[in-house]
Amino acid sequence: MSPVDKAQIFQAILEKIQLDRDSVRGAAAAAHDAATHDESRAEDHHDTRAIEASYLAGAASERAAELDRLVTYFRALGFSARDRAVEGALVTLSVDGAKRMVCWLASRGGGPNVQVGTQSVQWVTPQSPLGEARWGKGAGETFEVETQAPTREYEIEHVE
Repeated sequence: MSPVDKAQIFQAILEKIQLDRDSVRGAAAAAHDAATHDESRAEDHHDTRAIEASYLAGAASERAAELDRLVTYFRALGFSARDRAVEGALVTLSVDGAKRMVCWLASRGGGPNVQVGTQSVQWVTPQSPLGEARWGKGAGETFEVETQAPTREYEIEHVE
């Protein structure tokens, strides 16, 4: 059985994405204000403050839009039970026969850990070595992942 409630993990990941999006939106607004402020007006043809600020505002706005798309994707993904390590599954692994880790599988995003109670949950995509190696496997199956350190062996303890 999973060590934490899947709905709590889903909510924690969604909140993390939304928090990141709000932070990026704030940065985009600040960069836009800097680009359009009177003090950013070019003093000569070598002064590029306004141009640089507008590039930052554009990049931050695009990142916020990507996070908006990720929120939409994540809400559509849902959190119904799975029996294989596929998109939307919550997978509990043992690492080298001892250490335990919990991962949420999704085809987009990936990377952030979320903390739910005392449990850390890693968000993993099939583009990562760990996600690729376990995609489609079920409880009781093992697989190996080559790392910079020695190769690690994983066993899928539970899929939800």
